[in-house]
Amino acid sequence: MVKSLSDYSFPENQRIFIKQFSKTEWLLNGWSNKDTDLILNVYSTIALFVKNGNYLELGCGTGILCRFLYLFSNKRIKPYGIDNAANVIALAKRNNPAFADNFKTENYFHLLKSNDFNWNEFSLVTIFITNGEAGWERLREMLIPLIRAHKNVNFLIYAYDEDLLFAKEKYITNFISEATSISKISIASHSILVISENLAIHKIANNLRNHILAASTKMVDNNHHRKIIEGVITKKYRRYFDLKMKAQNKTDKTRDLTILLDGTCMLTKTCFFNKKTGILKRQSIK
Repeated sequence: MVKSLSDYSFPENQRIFIKQFSKTEWLLNGWSNKDTDLILNVYSTIALFVKNGNYLELGCGTGILCRFLYLFSNKRIKPYGIDNAANVIALAKRNNPAFADNFKTENYFHLLKSNDFNWNEFSLVTIFITNGEAGWERLREMLIPLIRAHKNVNFLIYAYDEDLLFAKEKYITNFISEATSISKISIASHSILVISENLAIHKIANNLRNHILAASTKMVDNNHHRKIIEGVITKKYRRYFDLKMKAQNKTDKTRDLTILLDGTCMLTKTCFFNKKTGILKRQSIK
């Protein structure tokens, strides 16, 4: 499903929170400062899984999500964060002044291998994963033994570059298959999966997934109400792109659109998007 960024509505205090951080700081976190609605969508989704207690984030960046969850999750949490860049952790400490000592510079893959770390102290561990097959294989190698040893720990994995709902890559399906053999696992959205023995967490994940799939089914059913557009991608971001529409006839003017792909939206199989040339041949929008 395709929506304009303006279709989303979030509390104004959350928008103000997101906009207080600089373009440079958002880039350090892997986002664009234009991603306000997308960031709020992701952060609000993760907040649904947060429980009272200690919250640990592996790949925490400058600690913005930790701060967001502390302020807006409606849970009483104590945030902790790990990142391998010292300058990034310095900003995370600044953004979470009451919990500055809880943010450490370390390679979280090394932490996953540690036998000394007390994982049972945390009510939720969020892991951000990227780097395609190499990242997933490394995560599988280190996280699977950890899940086996600490089945009472709740894990949330956010995949930057994958569509988990429709993933066919072996490195993802192998990870899910192996994790399923030792614990309960649910895919909550295009980018989020949870591993937990807590049935309430899976209920939340299943409700989210069903909502997304129902929305995409409705999109297909209503396809005859859609307008077909053609255009050229002018800028590409992780989850959305700017499109310069092609004029449909001599009297039309070209238009600039921002097309968002996120946890509730996706390109359908009937859409054609050539990533090499950046040309969107046919795309239906509501």
